[in-house]
Amino acid sequence: MSNRFWSFLPFVSRGAEEGTPEVLQGKGIWARPRPDGTSELERAIEIAHQVGATHILYKVAHGATYLEGSAQAARRIADAGLIPFGWMWLLLDDPAGEAQAIARAFQDGFQGMVLDTEAPCSRKFSEARALANAVRNAGVDRTRIYNCSFPNISHHRDLPYDELNEVCRGGLMPMAYGSFFAPGDPTPWEAQARRVIDEWTYGHYEVWVERWGYRPPLYPVLAPYHDEHGAAKMGPEEFQVWLDRLAAHGPTFFSLFTAAVIDDAILPLIRDFSVAAEEREE
Repeated sequence: MSNRFWSFLPFVSRGAEEGTPEVLQGKGIWARPRPDGTSELERAIEIAHQVGATHILYKVAHGATYLEGSAQAARRIADAGLIPFGWMWLLLDDPAGEAQAIARAFQDGFQGMVLDTEAPCSRKFSEARALANAVRNAGVDRTRIYNCSFPNISHHRDLPYDELNEVCRGGLMPMAYGSFFAPGDPTPWEAQARRVIDEWTYGHYEVWVERWGYRPPLYPVLAPYHDEHGAAKMGPEEFQVWLDRLAAHGPTFFSLFTAAVIDDAILPLIRDFSVAAEEREE
């Protein structure tokens, strides 16, 4: 590993207090390796350069299994002038192993780590607490770890989001995806976007901020498609509606999932989206 990676590794000494998380600024593109051994990474970098993105979020682990080639991906992203973030599909079936995967991602040069928390984590509350303890004991800076949650938190109380707040001090990255509405759904585009972004992503967040007693940073993730495989893609006119709803909330950072399904036709819209420059209020 080169010295330039070690220079920013986000580790803290055991027992040290972590500070307020740094507010993310910019735009991110998600990518992942494919089963056939290829990768979305080059497409993600191409998109990032065209739209003025700052970050690439690359899949580095599936549960406790750390994916081959992750260190090389971090170097490729950094060499392209972008900030490498890792992400993992969280299983919570091996909390100690998953904590090791998180730590390894930082060792490989990723500057942040996102935990994708979905159905496999259902009712695994004690396992989430075990992960929190393991990450804390590893000395990883938890202000650089983020929870990729469902946007409608109140509808997913079977997932250990409260417990994962102890791990993901960097904030929430809720999945504000078009796939909550199936292809051909008659609901008007504006109503769809308002439901997912205004009512769920930001509305549910405010409810839980009140209950949690603190305000973790919020960085929405958009997905411009309506099916689970990204085949039913939004056109520019429809996707602009979603961007307009997001813009109404003034995020400092947002990202798009995933590079493989982002059409060239919507790249100018992403490029022209201006993120907020000011820090969010505490």
